[in-house]
Amino acid sequence: RVAGAAEQAGQADHGAAAHAVVAELREIGLGVDDALEELLPHRGINLLIDAVRTSGEGNDARGECKLRIADGDERGRDIFLRKNEDGRDVLIEATLAEHLALGAICVMQPDLAPGEIAFFSLISKFDLSREPRGGEGLISSVKRLRDKGRFRRFEGEVRGDGDEAIARA
Repeated sequence: RVAGAAEQAGQADHGAAAHAVVAELREIGLGVDDALEELLPHRGINLLIDAVRTSGEGNDARGECKLRIADGDERGRDIFLRKNEDGRDVLIEATLAEHLALGAICVMQPDLAPGEIAFFSLISKFDLSREPRGGEGLISSVKRLRDKGRFRRFEGEVRGDGDEAIARA
């Protein structure tokens, strides 16, 4: 499960600093999509989402995120690849958990007041069925389950090429 919360204290300076880093990266030709930067300003160049789509409200809120990282990734995200025992590039497993969490944060954005930032606090019951291959297209789907105060609970799944489930939380 993916759980998240919103926090207001002291985040304005952090957001401004993140925007400055993204601006510098654009100057050297390593851009981040403007819409994604607005949703996740703290992730900068290594943003682990290539595209996101959200729908619904409240406990019907859902999100779908896409990601593809191959050797030589133009944004340098190939640092998230490792060689498996067969010598093939595979995505570091923790990257899938981060991908799910970022999707949940995107779904939470409409609930935030100006100056608030969403973050995830824990991922439990993470189950990996196979290693995600380098260069494989991944789609993460998250669904909001319930709220408890300012905390939101989600469930999610990552699918690979061929629509095969790779991980669940």
